[in-house]
Amino acid sequence: MSQYRSRPFQQEPEREIFRRFCPGTGSELTPVPSNVKINCSIDHSSSFCAHRDRNRIHMPAESFPRVLRTRPHYRIFVCLGMLVLAGFLTGCGGAVYEKRLEFTQKYYDYIDRLNRNLATQFANYGISLRVPKQFTEIPAPPPRPRPAEGAEEEDAEEPVDPRQPKFFDEPLPGLLAAWQANLTTVDGGGSTTQGKGHLYLLGNYDYWRTFKTPREIGDPLKFHEDVMNMLVDQLQIVLDERQRGTATDRVNKWFNEVVPEAADEEFVRKKEFTTITLVPEESGDDEEQPRMQYQVYLYQSGDMQIVLLYVLPRSVSAGEELDHRILLSLQTAEVSPDKPVGAAAAQGPGGAAPAGAPGGATAPPAGNSPAF
Repeated sequence: MSQYRSRPFQQEPEREIFRRFCPGTGSELTPVPSNVKINCSIDHSSSFCAHRDRNRIHMPAESFPRVLRTRPHYRIFVCLGMLVLAGFLTGCGGAVYEKRLEFTQKYYDYIDRLNRNLATQFANYGISLRVPKQFTEIPAPPPRPRPAEGAEEEDAEEPVDPRQPKFFDEPLPGLLAAWQANLTTVDGGGSTTQGKGHLYLLGNYDYWRTFKTPREIGDPLKFHEDVMNMLVDQLQIVLDERQRGTATDRVNKWFNEVVPEAADEEFVRKKEFTTITLVPEESGDDEEQPRMQYQVYLYQSGDMQIVLLYVLPRSVSAGEELDHRILLSLQTAEVSPDKPVGAAAAQGPGGAAPAGAPGGATAPPAGNSPAF
């Protein structure tokens, strides 16, 4: 018997290839040894008829796409191509997913940091704020009842506001809210004691509400000026406006505090506060009293101005983490630029309780320092 056998064409498309490129071929292939497996591949360097070389059948590249479009081979190549493309796209999508997952994790770590260091949100008068966790809010006095319709308003004394500090001879202007805290202090010998700290939120809300009325308090746009004049007068401090402070030295010097730090900028809008730490000179009359400092933070949104006044012992223990918590608190401060409209908008102590909600704050204007 012959050691070769012929393999007839079974499909018309394959037959067409050899008829087209190998003139003279019949219905059978060139004899191939029976123990050789015939594989089909493309020969891009050849334009002559299909031939057997190294146990492979080579076909001209020109014939490959046209024939295999209608054959199962084509579907295999399409599927392989789609798998490669899907893998490529999955790689790109995976990178985006990983980036989003990383951002989400960092954001929830940031929220967790706020929750561990700050109290729940205060929201009123178009202001929202989270204060350091040690501080608890002092309740406002009950509102004074309104006179009946047609009745004349009596000249009764204003109710005493328990939130006003007792260490000043006159009330703080524009008081909106107040908080107090028990803080651990450390004396020169290393002994620890408990001292009181206070936080006061002041604003020109009532200034605008009563502006150009018989009950006008003052110019709303000069509110920062009014507060600072009152503080330096009560504390008997003379400020040199030419001196500028630094992040670590701002005693009786102005400094611009920008929050947040670079690591938190993707989670919260950047804000700038004009700040100063007022420290009066020591006197021999109050040696038994802890020396206090008055940290002032001024902020403006549109025509609305607020002041955050921290009254703290100078020797607060580092374990209170108060400096870090104050900076985190400043990040959460939001002030609506919308002015209150008329007396019906809201009232502070002695009037109807306000029901304002915080709004979106705008960036404070440059050069926020008050002019004295």
